[in-house]
Amino acid sequence: MTIIVTGSVAFDYLTTFPGRFREQILPEHLNKLSVSFLVDSKQSFRGGTGPNIAYSLALLGNRPKLFAAAGKDFGEFQQWLETQGVDTSDMGIFPDEFTATFSVITDLDHNQIASFHTGAMARARELSLHQLDGEAIDSLAKMQLQRDLWGTKKPQWGYNACAHRWPAFQALPDIGGMDHYCVFAPKCNTNWPPFYWDHLWFLGYYAESAKINSEPRPVWDWTQANNWGDLYFFNRCLTDEEIRAQWYVVLGRGVKGLLWFRFSKEWMNTCPGPLPEMKRLARELETVKPIALEGEWMTPGLTATTPDSTIDTQATFGPRGALIVLTNFHYDLNLIAPWIWHEKINIPIDVYPPESFEPARFQLVVNEDLIDLAWAKIDEGHWRVMLPSLTVAEMILVTPEP
Repeated sequence: MTIIVTGSVAFDYLTTFPGRFREQILPEHLNKLSVSFLVDSKQSFRGGTGPNIAYSLALLGNRPKLFAAAGKDFGEFQQWLETQGVDTSDMGIFPDEFTATFSVITDLDHNQIASFHTGAMARARELSLHQLDGEAIDSLAKMQLQRDLWGTKKPQWGYNACAHRWPAFQALPDIGGMDHYCVFAPKCNTNWPPFYWDHLWFLGYYAESAKINSEPRPVWDWTQANNWGDLYFFNRCLTDEEIRAQWYVVLGRGVKGLLWFRFSKEWMNTCPGPLPEMKRLARELETVKPIALEGEWMTPGLTATTPDSTIDTQATFGPRGALIVLTNFHYDLNLIAPWIWHEKINIPIDVYPPESFEPARFQLVVNEDLIDLAWAKIDEGHWRVMLPSLTVAEMILVTPEP
C-alpha cells in the first residue's frame, strides 16, 4: 500500500538578535516604523507539514509519496527527501515560483518578528489527486510543468519506435510544448521487412550518439508501453524481457528520464502484461534516482568491463555513488515470436573508478531491494565484483567510502 502525504512544503530561516526589540522600537514612532536588526546567528531548516510527516513515515520503514506544491528552488530539498526514502516523483513543481519561506528574528526576551512568503504553496489548489491515476496525459502535463527547471539544459527527447518507420534522428515537431527531439529505435514486434531487424546494439548506438550530440542537455526517453503490429494487422505484445532490455540499454548510456505512455487505452485489454513490468522497473529506478540524475555516463570500457563481448557494460559515476548497467546481447531474434535470451552465469566485472572514488559496497538492484554482491580489490584503482547470473539486464549500485 502506498501512503500519499499532502501538506505544506517550506524553508524555515531562524535568526537571533542579541538585543531587545523594545530598546529599538520606540512606541511614539510606530506610525513611521523602519527598523533593521543585525543578527548574530542564522539557521536554515527544511520544513513544512508534508515533508515532516513523510520523513517520519520513511523512518518507520514506509516509502510514502509526497504530493504537494514547491518552487524552482526545491531541487536540493527534493534530492534529500529521496535519499531519506520519500517518493517525490509526483510533486507539483512551479518553475515561476519560489518554495514557501518562513523567516523569523528572535530577541533575548524571546519576542519574535516573522514573515511568511507562500510562494508555490498558493498554487497547491492547481494540483489534484486525479494526477496520480497514471494516465499518460497527466504525466506529460507534469513534465511540461517541470521542464523549465532545466534552464538552458532543456531535455532532448528520444522516442522508441520502429526504425524502418521512423528513421534515426528524424527531426519531429514539438510534442505538447516540449523541445524538438530525435528518434532512436530499438525494435518492432513485426521485425519487418526481413533482414532489417532492429538489434539492441542499434538502440545503444542511437542513445549514445544522442547523449554526446545533445550535451549539455540531458536526454529523456519516450517509450511506448504496449506494442502493436502495424497499421493493418496486430502481431503480438512485447514481453517483459523485451521491455526491460530496451529500458536498460538507454539508461546505461546516461538517459535522465523515461516517459511511458499508452497510445490507446484499448491496448491495455489486449496487452495487459507490460504494466506490472513497467512498475517494477520504475521501482528499481526510484531506488537509485539521485545517483542516476547526478551522475555522468562514462566512456564504455574505461570504468567497467566484462570479458564477455556479448554483455553490454555501461557505467555512470556521481558524487554519491555509481551505477553499472549490464544488458545481455546474446539472444535469438525471432521473426514474429518473442526474443529468447541465453542466460549468463558468474560474470566477473572489473571496475576502474575515477580518482578519489573508493568503492565500499556493490549491490544488485532488485525491485526496491539491494542485494550485496561478492567483490574484491584486485589492485590500486581496480576492483572486481561477481554477478551470479544475467538473463536480460541488471543494475549494480556502487556505494563509495565516506
